[in-house]
Amino acid sequence: MNPPDAVEPGTRRGVAEIAEALLSMYGGFDESRHELRQIYGTEDVVVADVRSIVRSRGSSVDLSQGAAHTWTFRNGKIVRFEWGRDLRGALVHRPATHLGSGL
Repeated sequence: MNPPDAVEPGTRRGVAEIAEALLSMYGGFDESRHELRQIYGTEDVVVADVRSIVRSRGSSVDLSQGAAHTWTFRNGKIVRFEWGRDLRGALVHRPATHLGSGL
């Protein structure tokens, strides 16, 4: 689920829609990566404090942005993924246990 202020807001369902969204999002970059800073959660919901870094085609400048990735699990499988820029907001409605620092 993309937040309302995302370039392409909304919900994606199924492998095909998720693959299309990822290709669309990262297709314009020479390089992209996510760095895990902290992880919080319970058995069913994990919130990751992530730094996203991208470099546009033909550029030598990295762009960086903080993000919160929220993963919901059921029976050991991912059933929902949400991202946004507000870590505090992602944690406010979820019981959070600090699970560790980034790698």
